[in-house]
Amino acid sequence: MAEHDLKIWPQFFKPVSEGRANFQFRRNDRDYQEGDTLRLREWEPPTGLLGATPGRYTGREVVVRVTYIMRVFDFGEWPPPVNPDYVIMGTSLVEK
Repeated sequence: MAEHDLKIWPQFFKPVSEGRANFQFRRNDRDYQEGDTLRLREWEPPTGLLGATPGRYTGREVVVRVTYIMRVFDFGEWPPPVNPDYVIMGTSLVEK
């Protein structure tokens, strides 16, 4: 089991931290596995013309555990309904 340190935008951070959003839709560039933990660090993306105001971490974070992984190929369709490089992960909050 691995721990992954990931950025999450504020509009997605809030429902995850409140326990309302128990899933993540992510590019599977880290070979996510059931049992992995995700440290989701709130990130405010760059704003303004050409990112004039740089992005920054807010200091807030939450840890979730991956409980289930749905891969695009699990849909059984071809072509797949979404990019096959992505997965939907069921998650649960980890108490600190």
